[in-house]
Amino acid sequence: MRKLHWIDGLEAFTSVSILAGLILVAFEIRQNNDFAEADAVRALTMGWQQIDMSAYETDILSIRIKSFEDPENLTSAEILKMSSWLSVIINQYSLEFSMDYRNLGYDYGDVANGTEQALAGSFDYYFGNRFARSWYLENRFWMDPEIVEIMDREYEASPIQSGSSYTERMKSRLSQ
Repeated sequence: MRKLHWIDGLEAFTSVSILAGLILVAFEIRQNNDFAEADAVRALTMGWQQIDMSAYETDILSIRIKSFEDPENLTSAEILKMSSWLSVIINQYSLEFSMDYRNLGYDYGDVANGTEQALAGSFDYYFGNRFARSWYLENRFWMDPEIVEIMDREYEASPIQSGSSYTERMKSRLSQ
């Protein structure tokens, strides 16, 4: 009879140990998720910083000016650079949308509308010229439906920019 109490005690101890181990594993998983979320937000921020920095690099900047002023005369290499740059921007917005759906990323207040507002607000800056608009129409098939919906709406609502205010600012950067 005494042996039975000892075995019951051992089983209870084993059960408590297993439960404590599971709690520890759950805590570690949660902590790893927090680190992964923070890393994703950091990567998103760094992506936008790189896009902004590349926008003012001499070769991209001069191509952007040309895409506003004389898009018909862009060379094949210039078209490839602009296409790559615009693809990176769209991919960055796709990442931002996917993070919004997971309640990660920037805190715009209303998470569901945050990236939409950012994309709509920057449409003219990135896609306000004839080249970028033409590029969008040729490439919209591979973009996320959410992005296409917003881009289509902005495309219809926003006239093509002459680029005078943008190009003057870009030209002043080139002369620095």
